[in-house]
Amino acid sequence: MDLALIGRKATKRQTQLRVKVDSAMQLADEMIFTLRRIASELRPRTLDDLGLTAALEWQAQEFETRTGVLLRCRSAGGTACP
Repeated sequence: MDLALIGRKATKRQTQLRVKVDSAMQLADEMIFTLRRIASELRPRTLDDLGLTAALEWQAQEFETRTGVLLRCRSAGGTACP
C-alpha cells in the first residue's frame, strides 16, 4: 500500500521513480503469490477441510501437473486415488 501511495504522489516528471515503484509493486505481488503457493503446498487447506486422503490426492495431481510424472496411489482402505 505504501508503494501505491508513493506511485500516486509521484509527479508526471518523475517517470523514473514511477517506473521503479511499478516494478517494486509487481515484485511484491509476485512474492505474495509465491508465498501463498508455498504455504499451500506445505499445508494444503484440503488437509483441514477434507482430510488426509483428499490432500494426498490433490498433492499427487499437483505433482503430475508440474512434472508430467503419472502417479498411482491407494488409500488405507485400498481405494485408488483418482
